Amino acid sequence: MKLRTVGAIFRKESLVTLRDKRTLIAMIGIPVVLYPALLIITSQVAMLHLAQLEEWTSRVAVRSEYGQTVARWIEAFPRVQIVETDEPQADLLKGEIDAVVVVKQDADAVLREGGTLLIVIEYDSTEARSREALHRVSEGLRATQSRLLENRLASIGIALEFVTPLRVQEANIAPAARIVGTMFSVALPMIMVLMVGIGAFYPAVDLTAGEKERGTFETLLSTPATKFEIVCGKFLTVFCISMLTGMLNLASMAMTFTFHLSELLTKLQVGPDRTPVQFPLGIAILMVFLLIPLALFVSALMMSVAVLARTFKEAQNYVTPFFLVITIPAGLAGMPGLELTTAVQFVPIVNIGLLFRELLTADVAPETVFNVLLSTTVYALLSLACATWLFQREDIILSEEKGLPVTLRRSRIQPRSTPTPGMALTLYTLVLLLIFYVGVQVQSRDILSGLLITEWLLIGLPVVGLLWYVRVDLLSTFFLRSFRLDGAVATAVIGLSWLVLAFQLGIWHSSVLPMPEEMAKAYLEAMRLQEANILVLLGVVAVSPAVCEELLFRGAMLSGLEKRLAPWALIPLIGLLFGLFHISIYRVVLTGLTGVVLTYIVWRTRSLWNGILMHFVFNGVAVLIAAERVPESAIKTFERLTTDQAGLPWWLIGIAASLMTAGIGYLQLQYPRPVPDSSD
Repeated sequence: MKLRTVGAIFRKESLVTLRDKRTLIAMIGIPVVLYPALLIITSQVAMLHLAQLEEWTSRVAVRSEYGQTVARWIEAFPRVQIVETDEPQADLLKGEIDAVVVVKQDADAVLREGGTLLIVIEYDSTEARSREALHRVSEGLRATQSRLLENRLASIGIALEFVTPLRVQEANIAPAARIVGTMFSVALPMIMVLMVGIGAFYPAVDLTAGEKERGTFETLLSTPATKFEIVCGKFLTVFCISMLTGMLNLASMAMTFTFHLSELLTKLQVGPDRTPVQFPLGIAILMVFLLIPLALFVSALMMSVAVLARTFKEAQNYVTPFFLVITIPAGLAGMPGLELTTAVQFVPIVNIGLLFRELLTADVAPETVFNVLLSTTVYALLSLACATWLFQREDIILSEEKGLPVTLRRSRIQPRSTPTPGMALTLYTLVLLLIFYVGVQVQSRDILSGLLITEWLLIGLPVVGLLWYVRVDLLSTFFLRSFRLDGAVATAVIGLSWLVLAFQLGIWHSSVLPMPEEMAKAYLEAMRLQEANILVLLGVVAVSPAVCEELLFRGAMLSGLEKRLAPWALIPLIGLLFGLFHISIYRVVLTGLTGVVLTYIVWRTRSLWNGILMHFVFNGVAVLIAAERVPESAIKTFERLTTDQAGLPWWLIGIAASLMTAGIGYLQLQYPRPVPDSSD
């Protein structure tokens, strides 16, 4: 790689990008103009509203059939006016009065006899004037209550202090800087992540999909510069603009809040010392260093997503949802109770957001900062490697593959052997939404019939129906043309071996993230395992998922994504999506690993029948065990081998691992490395 070539590409792309008005607005206009304007306007409006509220006179109606004693008390309260009305509640809802005081007892008689007078204050919580009237009347009645109590005690010779043994005062010792830091910590992490993303958005889209749309990528590739030099130059441009946007945002927020909030907090009397608020310089410098890996991470991910598009508009549609992916984790930093634990320090974006919050509100240990910086840097390097790999593939850079046509007439749709990656991911998203909005509802009413509806009507039918409608070759997509007996035997060996290993992994997993007993018990009871017919159970829980879920994951998604992804990325990705598909944090790891094994078998053998077979074996054995339909002798043998803490003996785990390795080795030797169909 020649640094001079990279620098030339970087200077050229930076100059072109900085000439774009959209980039300048996102990079300079938003942080420099928007923050001060928003803060000044909102604070001035708030102060004006508070001032007007203090000057208002609260209009209060008194409903009492026993004289005007309470009315005389209220009339003496500051900024409270007694008004007469025939329909007080109706007028209160109309906003013509602010509160209604209801007295259903004779105040003079109750107080003369030493009783307790009940007073009800009716108000409208949706109106600011009504809430202020409630506050004024309540404060006035509390003062009246204290005066009446003191008179009662004086009449019998008891001091007020005798009936108030405790006097509690609250003292907020938090300095103003920490108060402001707490205010910052709610929104600053999300704003910083969002602004870094906004800074990278237009350059990432324009330097990838924009180049494709303008037809200049071919010209750039024809130069002596290598693909790696080109991607480095483009990435440096996106990163620098993203980083500059983040720094401008941080500087603008620090100066705006420092200069303006100091005056505002003094007026509101926030903080014990009422000293001017200063944004700590050391924390600001540390945040700048933390922005570097964050900007690297976000820029590389955005470029990886945008380069998959063919036009600028299509890239915008791809990248826009990406903002949700990065802002939602950042928003978690504002949630109370979430701490920056050792495990959370390695969760991308969430760790940065929580570290920003900790820096603003408390002292942070150096090792915590180091862990967050290290983990974010690692994620940034991984995303950069992914972007570099994508940029070096001409089938992606120069792709002219088209998705669905504009027409909805099936006869005009161009036939294809397998779905596109977009089709595969669209099917996954569609089925997941159907399960979320429909499947969960039908399963909550009756679990068995709900599962049957979910598998066949919400998974199987949409997958087969939509692929048929867009004229995709179903036999090629679902790998239904080939089946070999030796592959089925190897699959059975791998499946049974994995069943043993998965049982042991489940024991280890439960020690780290145990499923609540109530949840597991409720699910088993809902299945009515002891009452249901075993053939019905196997049909619903074993056969249906084995067919329908395999059609989606090892059929449509595997055939659709294998053109774009290498096997080392394809197989784990489909396994991960398979684990997430089951919408349970307690199952995602084991289900995802099972999905990896299933994906490898179908990918290697090019036969969905093998995936269906293993899926059925895995689910079927689990059903038989949960329903206690396994022979008693097998159960006793299994109980002798199993211990509660360690699980299975190591020799059994070794045998299962050896058999699984042998099965995989046989597939490696007897089946050639698959070559995806690239005819479309």
